[in-house]
Amino acid sequence: MAVSFNKKVLRSMLVFILITVITAVTVSLLPKNKVPKKDINNWDGFGLRFIAISEQRVSDSNMLFKIINNDDLQGYVTLNNYHQNRQTFLLTVFLDYQQIDIGLNNIRKKIHRFTLEPQESMSFQFKLAIPEGMHDLFVALIRDPDENSSQLFMPQEKIIFRRAVVQKGKSRKHSEISISNADYLTGVNIGGVSFINRTDNSVITNWPIGDSLLLNISVPTQKVKSYILIALLNGEQIQFSNHGNNYVASLHQLATDGPIKMPIFLNTFKTGQLIFVLVPNPYTFRENEQGIISKDVFWAITATPKVQIYE
Repeated sequence: MAVSFNKKVLRSMLVFILITVITAVTVSLLPKNKVPKKDINNWDGFGLRFIAISEQRVSDSNMLFKIINNDDLQGYVTLNNYHQNRQTFLLTVFLDYQQIDIGLNNIRKKIHRFTLEPQESMSFQFKLAIPEGMHDLFVALIRDPDENSSQLFMPQEKIIFRRAVVQKGKSRKHSEISISNADYLTGVNIGGVSFINRTDNSVITNWPIGDSLLLNISVPTQKVKSYILIALLNGEQIQFSNHGNNYVASLHQLATDGPIKMPIFLNTFKTGQLIFVLVPNPYTFRENEQGIISKDVFWAITATPKVQIYE
């Protein structure tokens, strides 16, 4: 009887140990608080993601998430230079379509510049001071052309954008709130850009897809001669045609030192929020002798009309 009892106890202990081992192995294999690889390298070899410091929560491309109390938004960037020559990158951030300061290495400025040697990688983090409320956030990572080449940006070169909707509040619960793009429509004539109806020359906020409209740009400085123009629809970079050179591309170069009016045809059939961003071509300007990029050398002009399909 004692031997039988001992066997039962031994069997029970073995089963308990086996269950404990299986549970421990299963828990160890579960994903921990780490960033999935797909979130690290999700754009053309660049890795960029947003994390709320207080909760270490990684956001997806268009996810709404909260920043608790007075924490800054913390961004992590991984740059990889797969080219055979040196590459320079410019990092800037737009909050509600306005360029804001980025905190990096205890320095706050609107543009941070990085240079990578061939096959070199670099990871760093930055902080953004976000006011109370809900905001639209864009992070732009721009690759400078080869410093040893006279070639400017080609149309297929992309300005890499990441979009997130950020809500800063006191609640510790995440809010998966569905918001309308119309909540962020701030009209036109922002920073010197307006959209003009070619029929009656009126300034418009709705762009009937299929119509060609004039993009009216008033350049605020004469120090820059070459510009890059891109378009974002619902946070995604899209292609459009510039009737001045009559080809479709996701990036257009403009050479001007004064106001211009340019016909634009939007090659899309989606309804949503459209943003045009105009920046000086980074190739045309370098850091000055003090190693500082002045504010009037790099800026963005944005306008946000609502793109609407009319039946």
